[in-house]
Amino acid sequence: MNLVLTRNRIFPRKALIGKLQGFSENGKELFTCHTLEDPLIYSPFDGFEPGTSRTKIPGITAIPDGFYRVELRKSPRFGIVTPILIDVRGFEFILIHPGNFVTDTEGCILVGDWLGGNRIVNSRKRFRELMALLRVDKGEITIRVH
Repeated sequence: MNLVLTRNRIFPRKALIGKLQGFSENGKELFTCHTLEDPLIYSPFDGFEPGTSRTKIPGITAIPDGFYRVELRKSPRFGIVTPILIDVRGFEFILIHPGNFVTDTEGCILVGDWLGGNRIVNSRKRFRELMALLRVDKGEITIRVH
């Protein structure tokens, strides 16, 4: 399955709202929901040295845009199987999991429905739907984040 996360930068210093879509190998859309992440910090005016702000800062910023492989693994934190992004530069254990507020993530991707503002709802329901699809599709899972 191919996942695509398209970020909307409406709350640039507080949170990222995005849209996650899941596509079959032949390009058919199978799943869509909204996402919530920590903010991106790209500018040296944000207090970070030039050239370092595109790197994930644990608990503060979202992962860099990119293409990642995804595996289903048991989360040591949550005790359930979750999608985990592999080879995220400078960080480990970036999961896709339930949550409603940016305080519910330390850099992971939260899934749910967006009703406005910088929070999402129906997170557990959307997470179960995503996991059901990922468990059925036995092929490679990838995600493009942009």
